[in-house]
Amino acid sequence: MDRVRIEEIYFDNKPFWRGYFLIGYSECYCEELDMSIWDMEEEIIQAGDWEYWNEFTGWYEGIIDECDGYLDEPTYLEVYIGTMDKTLKIEFHPGDTYYYLDGAEIGNIGPHSMTLQPLSFHTIKSLLDNKNGDILFFLLFPMIDLEEENRAEACKLFQDRLIAAAIFDGELCEKLVRMVFS
Repeated sequence: MDRVRIEEIYFDNKPFWRGYFLIGYSECYCEELDMSIWDMEEEIIQAGDWEYWNEFTGWYEGIIDECDGYLDEPTYLEVYIGTMDKTLKIEFHPGDTYYYLDGAEIGNIGPHSMTLQPLSFHTIKSLLDNKNGDILFFLLFPMIDLEEENRAEACKLFQDRLIAAAIFDGELCEKLVRMVFS
């Protein structure tokens, strides 16, 4: 396994975040825009991003057929989250991304997405009080169980943090927020 330090995926690592947003929110579709996030792939992904993402996840031609994109030794991030008093581990496979808290799987994203132990908006919001809080916020946001009463606040927080991260330009940020919250 290749262990990634959180410093390696700070927001200046745009190829990581572009790949992560495309994969992490692959199920997003906005009726108002009549498009999925994949329809915006050329706006999201820049030159060299796929090469970076494929190397990062260990993707190679035929891996989906061979093992459904699941590696025995994937690239992973492991970090202690003080406000949760838990260790987060994220495994980045070529086909899916798996999330664990203290060794228990809480869900995965990708073509077979499922959330086994959804996180509340309050929990996701509390991540911002941690060192690297914005990074943890975006990494774990796909695992959220968003209730209607928190939707407007979550949308505003997500948008503000996405703009501050400066991964995408303003118009693309707006489209991404609309996708995620549709």
